[in-house]
Amino acid sequence: APKTIEDVAMTTPNPDGQSPHLDGGLIMSIEEILDFHITPKQITNRWARVSFHVQDNGLHSYRVPVVTGEKQDDLAGSLTYLFDENEKLQRIDFLGFTHDPSTLIEVMKREHRMTKRPSHVQALYIKSQNKLPVSALRIIASEIISTSAPADPLEVRLELNRLHLGATLSDSFRALLKADKQGEQI
Repeated sequence: APKTIEDVAMTTPNPDGQSPHLDGGLIMSIEEILDFHITPKQITNRWARVSFHVQDNGLHSYRVPVVTGEKQDDLAGSLTYLFDENEKLQRIDFLGFTHDPSTLIEVMKREHRMTKRPSHVQALYIKSQNKLPVSALRIIASEIISTSAPADPLEVRLELNRLHLGATLSDSFRALLKADKQGEQI
């Protein structure tokens, strides 16, 4: 019987449209799931459990559970893909946990040109366009205490927006950054 998350993912065929996996199956790299070329069909083919919502702003979202593995730098949480009326991916949100954010940080710096910003939180990386933040990675010490892990998990909040004229962070992420600046908890 499979013993680890990775074993279970390996025993389920990679998503091929015939066999969606509960947590997206075997994920080889973070970039694989943080890609603006992903389509709604790829999401429903890959994940067995997808929560669909229509947003007030005209976007529609697909939320899925994700576990990238069991190593310290792996991620566990929920991933939300937001599409416009033309099925073009506009925003990717991740809310979850990791024990070691270094791989995610490196991907954000390399692939999304985020830069570290001064902050009261553990780590804050932002991509700006026309001096306005358009994507952000926020890492804080988690309130969850793990008895089995050598270190407590860190809470990760990531928002990636497709770069276009007028692209901006969501209201909720901007409110979070504002509260961080004022030293509050949301």
